[in-house]
Amino acid sequence: MPALKLTDNFGLVLDAKLNAGSAFTKYLKSPGALIGMLRNLKPIKDLRISDDPLQSQSIGIAFTEPIALGNTGVELTIKPSLTGTISIAKGESLFDAESDIFRESLPIPAQHAYLAAALNAEVDTAIADKVTDLQFGFAAGTRIVITNYRLRGLSDPIVPELERLFTDFTLPGDLEDVEHLSEHDVLTVEGTGSLVFTAKANVLAAANPLATLNAPFVPIKVSEGNGVLITGTYTLTGNYQIRIERLSARRFRLGYHKKRTSEFGVSVQAQVVTNVTAGGFDLVKSILQAVSSDPVPDRDVFQQAGLSDEKIRTITAALKTGIERSIALSLAGDLDSLDSSSTAFSYEIDADLLDDSGRTALHNALDGDLTGLEAAEHPGITRRKSIFESLRQGKRVLRVNLLGIFNHVSITTLFQKGTIIVDRDTGDITITDQAGANRIEFSDNFARDSAKLRRVLAESLLITAAYRCTSAFTAGPLLDSHYWFFALQQKTNFQQMSDYLNIAGALQLLSPDRRTAKLTSIRDITAFGRSTLFIDAAYSDALCKRMFLDRAGQPRTEEEYEKIGRTALLLLLPPDGAISNARRLPLTDDVTWNKMKNLGQAALPTFLASRGLNANQIADITSDYTLIRWWAGSMHDMGKALVAILSFIAANHTLDRENNTFKQLRNKLESAMASVVSNTHAQFSEPWGILALDLASDQQSATSLQLVSPRTTIVLTERAAQRAKEQED
Repeated sequence: MPALKLTDNFGLVLDAKLNAGSAFTKYLKSPGALIGMLRNLKPIKDLRISDDPLQSQSIGIAFTEPIALGNTGVELTIKPSLTGTISIAKGESLFDAESDIFRESLPIPAQHAYLAAALNAEVDTAIADKVTDLQFGFAAGTRIVITNYRLRGLSDPIVPELERLFTDFTLPGDLEDVEHLSEHDVLTVEGTGSLVFTAKANVLAAANPLATLNAPFVPIKVSEGNGVLITGTYTLTGNYQIRIERLSARRFRLGYHKKRTSEFGVSVQAQVVTNVTAGGFDLVKSILQAVSSDPVPDRDVFQQAGLSDEKIRTITAALKTGIERSIALSLAGDLDSLDSSSTAFSYEIDADLLDDSGRTALHNALDGDLTGLEAAEHPGITRRKSIFESLRQGKRVLRVNLLGIFNHVSITTLFQKGTIIVDRDTGDITITDQAGANRIEFSDNFARDSAKLRRVLAESLLITAAYRCTSAFTAGPLLDSHYWFFALQQKTNFQQMSDYLNIAGALQLLSPDRRTAKLTSIRDITAFGRSTLFIDAAYSDALCKRMFLDRAGQPRTEEEYEKIGRTALLLLLPPDGAISNARRLPLTDDVTWNKMKNLGQAALPTFLASRGLNANQIADITSDYTLIRWWAGSMHDMGKALVAILSFIAANHTLDRENNTFKQLRNKLESAMASVVSNTHAQFSEPWGILALDLASDQQSATSLQLVSPRTTIVLTERAAQRAKEQED
């Protein structure tokens, strides 16, 4: 049986035979003695655990020869160049929540401490395409750290306890190894690699009814949104720790912890059939049915209407990619938000209750494949936490825009007359009529320009809001229409994070005091890593009317909209800087603004130059002026047309849609809308557009904001400072 011999420079010789269940006995590929050196700076022979042999509470350890470990072949190697450590953890908890990179502290009983040995090993490069018992999902060629923690009394002598620690040193290659642990023992393995699992997601399809021009005034057949079941294979790649804690009797806890502030790569492979003859239309039908209040016909009906097998395959492939992207963003956001609580997966196991399938699931989980634990329930295994739970329970949203639904009434007709377009950036799905498809421009059912797609959707919301003002003569329930905004930054700095918090404050989701406190808490962070910002603003019929009409039912003036537009821009500007300070001048000074209006846009460069502004400042101010004037004129014109048509409806209890006067009024409304479509500014699909509509509706819409990065997470769901509900991790 192998033996272990450790010495130090103070005459200590630790010479122990290894137990049969230890890692060095079970997995050692060379049966010779293990010889190493302790790098302590003072003698530890006569010390107790309470004596703290080093101020750092750790000492180094190195072996003289490589140690090869594996089950069937060499899987791990402890090289002489890879240093290990011996440490003592005292105090109230192990894995201190503030200092530990994986957090999730465990309490330490009074008068006790954890004695730990950590060994650095390298995953063998030859196993790149294999799954082995000692790889744990970590990438071939990478360094991993294996640590055994033993709970001991403070009065226990160090050297005998060190001997026992190495005598029973454990690697979690299978369930038998885990059962070798004693009560309160903790074992961790950490490194960089991939966790894989296959499971079924229940994604809620959220419908967003949007109008295009010339929409009839009729009820639409749209559902509140149903779940779409998607089976997929998920790969989470990053720096993680497998943690096993032995509980009482034959129970233990198995956890997978994400390294704090790190980013995880997420890939999703949906198991969707694209072969039309083998059911490749099923995904298309499930998406249509999820947002339709009427049954959706089978593939044959659409084929008779001209939808070819090739087109179905193309649409299905695009939908598959969109769903994968949407789910990946959701999982990545949930992983990024793990900071104060780093546990991605946690399971409690009672070995006495396990059956064969449960044992297999656990063995695979120790190899980095969590499918058995995530896809099914097993006797003796209780899922305590899972990063996948929100997707499993239908708490994640697949956004589906119904562009042109007011023209075609039903989802089926809308699809027959148009197509499906997917936003590669967000995974959002747009079911649109041909008019909308022509404006978006797409290839293989993907938008060629995601920014242009979002601009079309933003202006369509404005058109929809105008139509919804006339809901007095439509019947049936009508879903809210949404303004959805999404931004992804791969590298986020402090200024960008400050800008995002500005947006939250402008939307009255974050009070000034809480914004200041949040900025103070993150001020020393220079790099936030990947960040995502998502804003959802929902508008009902009543709020749509408020956008265009004052309390007396009259159209709001251009000057009022100009004030709103200026306020929105002012709220979003950074607090300082030469450009920002210059842009504030016409936004805060009515005299300057009115002077610019009187002179006209052509004279602005000369006028602004006379105020001492440079070319860049003049360009930015001119752009701001153009945007706000377009907004104010468009909103006022639509408001006038709406008041005229609403007055006609009020005076005619029985509406005749063929009435010539009604048609003329309708044409004026369409003309005002057409002007919006032809002149929409790019900034309207940015946060300024969200805030401008928000202010125009007196900030009464149901609005939420979610900002996620590995360094900070903020979720805001309520209006006004006193009602702000913020969850920070």
